This record gives sequence, structure tokens and C-alpha cells, in this order.
Amino acid sequence: MRIFVSAFILKEIGGVSTALVNMLNEISKRHDVTLCVLTNYIKPKEPLNRRIKIVKGSKYLYYTMLPRTSLNHQKLITRFLWICLRIWRILIGHKNMLKLGFKEIGKQTGYDVAIAFWNNDYKKGRIVYGGDLDYIDTNVEAKYKMAWIHSEANQIGLDSPKLRHIFDNMDAIIHVSEDGKRIFDSIFPNIANRSHVIYNVYNIETIQRLATLERPYKDNKKINFVTVGRLHNISKRIDRILNVCKKLSDEGITMFEWHIIGDGGDKKMYETMIESLKIGDIVFLDGLKENPYPYIFYADALVLSSAYEGLPMVVKEAHILGCPTLVTAFGSAHEAVAEGINGIICENSTEGLFQMMISVLTDPSILVNLRKELKLHPVSNEDSLNRFENLCTKKICK
Repeated sequence: MRIFVSAFILKEIGGVSTALVNMLNEISKRHDVTLCVLTNYIKPKEPLNRRIKIVKGSKYLYYTMLPRTSLNHQKLITRFLWICLRIWRILIGHKNMLKLGFKEIGKQTGYDVAIAFWNNDYKKGRIVYGGDLDYIDTNVEAKYKMAWIHSEANQIGLDSPKLRHIFDNMDAIIHVSEDGKRIFDSIFPNIANRSHVIYNVYNIETIQRLATLERPYKDNKKINFVTVGRLHNISKRIDRILNVCKKLSDEGITMFEWHIIGDGGDKKMYETMIESLKIGDIVFLDGLKENPYPYIFYADALVLSSAYEGLPMVVKEAHILGCPTLVTAFGSAHEAVAEGINGIICENSTEGLFQMMISVLTDPSILVNLRKELKLHPVSNEDSLNRFENLCTKKICK
């Protein structure tokens, strides 16, 4: 099959970028794959298969759509150009800027499958971020068109049946979790027959190799917990972790260290909380790591305190590395974690997280038994790849 994939951006970090690279590298082993990164921002952590053809993105979209942090190391004239074009984008609107970018990239023809991999974000029915779905809809000729949605639909502005027209020309809408599909189908019941689930693909061998390159924790006989994710409190709720650590410390339970890997807009807030709660001896903001896998591999457990998630890739990455996962009951938690097999799910609250941490800290056998179970249930990509192949071939071979 000839497959065309549109990706708004391909970053060094982030679950969607990682999932994209993993999927591209797998499907390009069997198919003729072409990738267009609309903003022309291509900095994947893992290399792309050399067989993948690249269609150059748009310089207009590069300067008008990328966040300012992407230009941190650019020359002054480049930053000035970014400001000017950013003002222009505000004046003409996101959708009109996309049209200019699409004209620069050009049309693509003769494909069997076309994939819009990054989902758009909407506000009051208007697109405010992204553009993959629009490009696939208007500029790509293909027998079968697929649109990926990586978040819960209502969290990205897809919150009204009136927005159904967005997917009129998509043959399939792909979710990365059953919970994501359930929410989407409840909002758009008339197109639920086109709504499917394909779980993210993982580079299992690379994850296992990178995990042993260093030992990040001190040999101090303490239990090590790790949390990996964006420092964005609305969704990730890292504040819950800090408050739990304070409660544990007040009860004299300090035989652990909690390492938080990642960066984001709420870092300063967390630093202030750690200082005011006086928990700097047990909680550590270790920042963004190019290779976070040793922190997971050598941890006693990975912990997520999220209020909501899509289907977080870091959970399955922990399972690949034999690390138990302790998570709050966000929407897809029961898909991500098999209770008593590879982790524990607690109530989606600070108190729920506190009670779960008390239980594993006072009964070490819980984590030991989870590690034993994890060895009996290895992670595989086979189901995800089969779902993709079956969807595509059924339509194309009709």
C-alpha cells in the first residue's frame, strides 16, 4: 500500500511524536510510506526508517504555528520574523494561515491510505491548533482517509454534535483508547460506525536498551517512585503528589524518594510548593531527560496522579521495563493497568493517591508481587499493527 501521513509537528519529546515515529517505522517495513510534517519541525528522538519519503512542510507554518520555545537557540532576526508572522496569523486567523501553508506544500495524489496523525484542537467550533485533518481532507487524494484522536474528544473542543461535519470526509476516526472512543461516540453517535481503536505502537527493543545505560538513583536503601510527564497541573495534577508527600512526611513515613521527570509551565509553582511544604528531601524535580527510561527501569514503581489522560504511553513503557504502575482512575486507567497484574488503580483524588501510597509503603510485598506478574505478561505491538492492517485492507480491497 502507498500510505501518506500528515503530522503537524514531530518533536523531540511527547507521547504523540513518539507514537508517530514508532508507527511509521513499523508500517514502513511493509508499505511505501510518505511523511509530511506541516510545520517542517522534524526533530524526533529516534531516527526514522530511511525508506520513509519526506515531503517538505511550510515555512509559513513553521514561523506562525510553533511555540516560542522552539526558537530559543535561533538568531535574533529569526525571532523577529517569528513575532511579525505571529501577528499576521492573529490578524488573518488560524484557518487562513493553514490555507497559505497548504498552498506552499502542494497537493498529494495517488495514495491508498492518508492519515491525519495529530488531532486538531478546537474552541467554540473553530480550530485553534493543528491542521493535519484539514490538509488530508482538502489536499490529499487517497482511497481511505483516517484521522487520529489522541485525547478525550471533549478535552480538545470536540464537545458538540454540530461539529460532526469536521469528519465528513474521513473514512475512519482512530482513538488510542476504548475510553476515548466511548466519549467520542457519545458526542457523535451518528458516526460511531466509523470510530475505531488502535493502541499506540512501542519501540520495545530500543526502550529496553536505553533503560540500562545509567543508574540514576543513589544506593540508599530507599524506595524510589518516579513520575514522568509534562508539568501541566490541570491534567497531570502533580500538586497531588506534593500534598501526598507532605502527609506521608507528617506521619513519619520518609523511607522513599519521589523523582519527577519532565518540564512545563507549572514548574515554578511546584518549586514553590516543595519549598513551602518542606519536602525537598524526598521530592525531586529532575527536569526533562533525553533518556527517561533508566529512571523508570530502576524505580520501584511509576506513579501517575492525573485527573485525565488519553492512554499514556509511559504506562506501557513502564510495563515493557517490568516496572509496576500506580495510577489514579483517569478515564482509560483500566485499559492502561490490569489491577493486580501490572499495577494498582486508586480513586481519582489526592486522598485516593495517599491511601494507595500508604499501602505500598507499609507492605513491600505488593510491589514485589507485581514485578513477578509483569514478567508473565510481556508487551507486544502485534494487536495494534493487525488492527491497522485490517482496517486499511478491508476498505481498499472492496
